Amino acid sequence: MKLLVWNVQGIGNPWTSNSLLSLVKIYDPNILFLLETKMETRNVMFLRNKLGFCDDFSVSRVGLSGGLILMWKANCVVNVCSSSNFFIDAWISSPDILPWRFFGFYGNPDSNQRGHSWELLRRLRFAHSGAWLCADDFNEILNSNEKLGGGIKSQRAIDEFRNAVDDFQICDLGFVGDPFTWCNNHPNDLIYERFDRGFGNIDWVNRFPNTTVEHLEAVCSDHRPLLFSFGLRQGIVRCGRKRRLNRFHFEEAWSNDPGCGEVITSYWEAPSVLGSAASLRDKLDWCGLKLQRWGRDNFKNLGNDIKLLRQKLSSLSSSHSLQDWEESNRLEKTLVGLMHKEELYWKQRSRVNWLKDGDKNTKFFHRKASNRRFKNEILGVCDENGCWQTEVGLVKSVFNDYFEAIFRSSNPSLDLIKEVTMSIPCRVSAEDNTFLLRPFVAAEVKAALFDMNPTKAPGFDGLPALFFQKY
Repeated sequence: MKLLVWNVQGIGNPWTSNSLLSLVKIYDPNILFLLETKMETRNVMFLRNKLGFCDDFSVSRVGLSGGLILMWKANCVVNVCSSSNFFIDAWISSPDILPWRFFGFYGNPDSNQRGHSWELLRRLRFAHSGAWLCADDFNEILNSNEKLGGGIKSQRAIDEFRNAVDDFQICDLGFVGDPFTWCNNHPNDLIYERFDRGFGNIDWVNRFPNTTVEHLEAVCSDHRPLLFSFGLRQGIVRCGRKRRLNRFHFEEAWSNDPGCGEVITSYWEAPSVLGSAASLRDKLDWCGLKLQRWGRDNFKNLGNDIKLLRQKLSSLSSSHSLQDWEESNRLEKTLVGLMHKEELYWKQRSRVNWLKDGDKNTKFFHRKASNRRFKNEILGVCDENGCWQTEVGLVKSVFNDYFEAIFRSSNPSLDLIKEVTMSIPCRVSAEDNTFLLRPFVAAEVKAALFDMNPTKAPGFDGLPALFFQKY
């Protein structure tokens, strides 16, 4: 499914109308959301028929500004729940996609009134459940990197927007293309900002993990149109979504299972004919392989095991016999253990260190892990010519060319190298140098190891500091 959103800044201009018609013909969106149309409701039908949509819902302009329009094709069912001069809230479904909620949003252009926009976001969060998509012009940025040119943005305004997003429990869906969506078009003082964007809640991220947000070219408007592609039919291929073989990672939840220690001990005590260094490397690799198989056999269906235990406890709750009571107690202890393992599993992926496990924060950790995945994903890169590349092979070439260029030697002469090094002041004394060059001792290695966070980024072998600290 495709959704096109655009702050057109007045649709009455024939050039803007033709640009919109061209976008609809090229990208064929199922749903169209327009802001600042500056149109009366009675004139929307002519525009809808011209663009080829079957139905619409509109909010009329106020004076000579404002105006919202939501249009959709015949394959979509749209139920508008509420609206105002600054938003349209609707449930949308189609034959191949379950219902989802769209919140077309327009942040108040008056900075003194923008707090009311953020309060509106907070209130609407509790109105409905399910998959959420909140999109279009927020008239604010999330960080200072989203502005180029002009004066420094008020940090207070940025923080208020970020707090509203956190309270709303939604995450930025990222983008493909130019990083800025708005330009003031003043040749003597150009300012670029990312005002237009899309947010999704955790249900949206889980249901539509391949959502793409493409920044299209701005024509006849200060704002770029945004094209959302999601669901079963994707509009563009994302280089970061190619499925790959899972690399081994030691799970913190395994360390609480006695079976994990038994696997490690049985393999670690096996004789080796290799040298000390090679033997250590060989044992770590094979130990990781054995643990991966053991973990797959014992932890693969953790969610299903929890669900089955809950069902068994529910069936036993109506019985008052001693035997069933004892069985319920046994199942309850098992369930608590499995829930703790599940919590540790998602905590390790969320990289949240300030919140301790034990508070049944599984859903929170799951949301943080999903947000982290979206934040770290590489959708594409700009090559040396400024062209946006998303094809996997081209993205690899851009990375290779970049690092080859910065690490390639220019083959300077020895005299030039000596001249440069002689110009660098000495910062390390002879005594310090002797201290740094002395051999490592076991106590230093152990102290450094136990100072490390147990589950932070493991090495290439997939073993974090926790493995060596405990075993």
